[in-house]
Amino acid sequence: MTTRRARRSRMVRLSVLLMAAALFVPGPGCAQPRYYKVTDPATHHVYYTQSLRHPMDNKTVTFRDVRTNKTLTLDKVQVDALDRPEFQASTDGAANP
Repeated sequence: MTTRRARRSRMVRLSVLLMAAALFVPGPGCAQPRYYKVTDPATHHVYYTQSLRHPMDNKTVTFRDVRTNKTLTLDKVQVDALDRPEFQASTDGAANP
């Protein structure tokens, strides 16, 4: 009985330790900056940003355009992820990531 209890206790401690370790390990995309190209299909205007916000209604997107440094809120946009060289070439150095 004691060995079963001791084994179970070790298993519980190991499980708790593994779950705690998993919380502190960053995912592969956490440390890297993100770059986005936002296209408004109605006007065909293209914006570039490094962060997007989706409000609770999830119908609009709020972001800061790096070229004009203006905060915009648009609905029904197309969002494409870019890598850093593509983003820098598109913004001509307007943003300094």
